[in-house]
Amino acid sequence: MQTEFVWTLKKPVGPLRAPRLRDLLASLYIQLGDLDRARQVAEAGLAEQRSEDAQFGYWRGRLLRRRALVALREGGDAQAEAWLAEARPLIAAAVGDANPYVTQLVSERCVAQVRLEIGRA
Repeated sequence: MQTEFVWTLKKPVGPLRAPRLRDLLASLYIQLGDLDRARQVAEAGLAEQRSEDAQFGYWRGRLLRRRALVALREGGDAQAEAWLAEARPLIAAAVGDANPYVTQLVSERCVAQVRLEIGRA
């Protein structure tokens, strides 16, 4: 018998903690192979952030990356590439271009671009 687990944010949390928890939760769902829930969590986190919340750009970038990783697994290479392109400067502004997380994101974007080119051939 398989037990189904659902994690949600049930208690109010601080403005910085919510996107961090959503990022971690989306990552967990991706690792578990539950792409629908990963997408929902990332989208909810992105929807919670307003455009005037520029100081939360790092977390917006991370949530965009999670959404892109789901899209890559589902074959949405064009959308994944666009989300990764949007995420890179947001994350790099906080941690620097030389950060391994940014390097990994750039490599994921390259994968999306190559898959797009292969699809066009």
